[in-house]
Amino acid sequence: MAMTASYSSMSSADRASFDPTSHALSGLNLSTLAFAVLGVMAITSEYSTGMIRTSLAAMPRRVHLLGAKALVLAAVVLVIGEIISFGSFFTSQAVFSAEDIETTLGAPGVLRAVASSGALMALIALLGLAVGTLVRHVAGAITIMLGVLFVAPVITMFVPGTAGESIGKFLPTGLTEAVVSVVPAERYLTPGTGLLIYCLYALALLVFAAYRLRKTDA
Repeated sequence: MAMTASYSSMSSADRASFDPTSHALSGLNLSTLAFAVLGVMAITSEYSTGMIRTSLAAMPRRVHLLGAKALVLAAVVLVIGEIISFGSFFTSQAVFSAEDIETTLGAPGVLRAVASSGALMALIALLGLAVGTLVRHVAGAITIMLGVLFVAPVITMFVPGTAGESIGKFLPTGLTEAVVSVVPAERYLTPGTGLLIYCLYALALLVFAAYRLRKTDA
């Protein structure tokens, strides 16, 4: 109910720019962190226990091993992520309806935003998998993911001029805001561009991770 109370105190201009879809999905940061850690643990847990040698003995083609992990991880997290995203959306709209500010999946851009939110969780899990493969250490990889997801956006706030805002657009947090927003905002990229860049981040890191896995000893 805190959201509806704050909405009641908004100016008419703020009400006009209020995005019920983005606000409904803004509470998914904890899920994002959980899936990032899951991605890291999908590979680093094997390094910490030494089971990676057994896995590589069973599947000598290391790139295939990483690819299989990535496919399974992405599929599982995508399903769970979509359930969480749609559940969060419908729950929030039930609350927003008390102030008559709710929206529906049939409204322009809403279904795209909610579905993309679930896809972003799969992508963040893949980023975690790639970082875990590169670092090969549980605490180190999780620290890097925490830094990228939560510390880097704060640092950009202290960068003078418009440079911080420009950098923030391309950080995972800024890309997420772009993807889940229905009401356009100049400080973010377009939803399609944001999702594309997120996919390119995941792909590039996975390719780099596959190269390192192939060229270095377990």
